Amino acid sequence: MKTTIILAIIKAAKIVKISPALLLALSFNESSYKNVIHPDDGIHHSYGIMQIQLPTARRFNKKITSLELMDIETNAILGAKYLKAQLKRYNGNIECALEAYNKGSAKYCEKAIYTKRVKSHMQHQVWRKWYKGKL
Repeated sequence: MKTTIILAIIKAAKIVKISPALLLALSFNESSYKNVIHPDDGIHHSYGIMQIQLPTARRFNKKITSLELMDIETNAILGAKYLKAQLKRYNGNIECALEAYNKGSAKYCEKAIYTKRVKSHMQHQVWRKWYKGKL
């Protein structure tokens, strides 16, 4: 199952034209490559391997449902699009884009623990356990 998820993330990164390693690291940090639902702020839930909230997903697909968000490929593509939007918003600053992905704001992006964890996952290539191919 994890290999299927990793392949979907790599495919999404290539479609959206962002770093597969960055998207893989982000997904591992968000969900450990598990297709799950988490309650977040009491109002919205985060869905799937990229932990996307429904209002966020609707920025890219106005008619998407929570059930559709649990589709691995759909979730990976929406997560990739959201990350790319944050990278554009913060002029390619990965730290700020990751903080905005996580919190909706990049207020404290230079010292963020979240960013450090994602970068560590990227550096250690945590997906290599399940995927040996080239990115």
